[in-house]
Amino acid sequence: MILAVHAITGGLVGEAIDQPFLAFSAGFFLHFILDSIPHFDCLEKGKFGRKQWIFSLSEFVLGLAFILFYLRPEISLSNPFVWGMIGGLLPDFIDNMPLWSAKVQKTNLGALLHNVHVKFHSKIFPSIWVGMAIQLFVIISFLVLLR
Repeated sequence: MILAVHAITGGLVGEAIDQPFLAFSAGFFLHFILDSIPHFDCLEKGKFGRKQWIFSLSEFVLGLAFILFYLRPEISLSNPFVWGMIGGLLPDFIDNMPLWSAKVQKTNLGALLHNVHVKFHSKIFPSIWVGMAIQLFVIISFLVLLR
């Protein structure tokens, strides 16, 4: 899933749980469940090129705009939405950031996270339109179910 999906769904689950540590944990584990759903992913054969940077930064800005609009003045480290969002983003932040992922994956904990991440990740890669529609459906479903 793209970053915005992990951030929004992790945040919504965190808000529903209403306890920061549990919100973080739920967001973290939800990340792997969501990655098992077929979806469009911006990585091409493990390389993080110019297109991936543009796509990732664009969708991060759009996701951040949604979250800021959704939370408005409630952004604080005591907010369970924020902790669920952080938990939802953390696996990709650790395992997929091209600036440090190769170094992290050489550590025992990093290798374990990477192996779990790969194992859970869907092996079905639909087109961008189908994959993005699936992710939009996931966000809308979470909004409807948890609001």
